[in-house]
Amino acid sequence: MKKKCAMGFTLVEIMIVVAIIGVIAAIAVPNFIQARKKSQATACLRNRRVISDAIDQWALARDRDGADQPGTADIALFIQGSRLPMCPAGGTYQWSDVDNSDKVLCTVHSQQLLTEQDKVVNP
Repeated sequence: MKKKCAMGFTLVEIMIVVAIIGVIAAIAVPNFIQARKKSQATACLRNRRVISDAIDQWALARDRDGADQPGTADIALFIQGSRLPMCPAGGTYQWSDVDNSDKVLCTVHSQQLLTEQDKVVNP
């Protein structure tokens, strides 16, 4: 009589592998979500700096003072591609006048841009 050699995995082995994959997924998925949110916030901050710089360039080029408020079309001329950047999380950008050009806000990432002085005082 010949013995048959059993090939394949047992149910217990498969269940152990599935459990290990589940544990790894439970650890990794929240980290991926957090990394995505952080990258969106970073991109939004970069976009707000671009808009802030465009406001300053508009004021210098048009010889405007601090109380003047540029429109979207005015700012777009000073941004590469002549289009305002969009928030990756779907927010919209808001700004007031030239004096407050460093305070471009996003409806999703409502943090203000820090001026260079604020960064030195509060690193």
